[in-house]
Amino acid sequence: MKSEYNQSCSCHRYSALSVVLLAGIAASWASTGTTAVEPGRTSSGVSSSDSAYAGLEESVITQMRADFTEAVESMAATERAISSLDAGFPENRLLWPPIARAYRASLEGLIGKHS
Repeated sequence: MKSEYNQSCSCHRYSALSVVLLAGIAASWASTGTTAVEPGRTSSGVSSSDSAYAGLEESVITQMRADFTEAVESMAATERAISSLDAGFPENRLLWPPIARAYRASLEGLIGKHS
């Protein structure tokens, strides 16, 4: 059974993860660079019918999630997750699916946590 202190730490850890991931998603949406809203698009530049997961297979999404979960625990795992993402997508990150950009940005945030 976990002590009260460990339960509190776990809660804080997952809260921090959620904040980092949401910040990454927000950053990826902000990087679209759209200045005018076209018909059928939102102000973020993403079509209302587009998905953050568009073009990704379930296995890739599952791997990104697993890598990110491990990355929370150590810098080495964070570096492996970054390498995995960078190898799996084009060099130009603007071409990445939004969720991949969000995970990449969140991993950058974890570097600061581990430093």
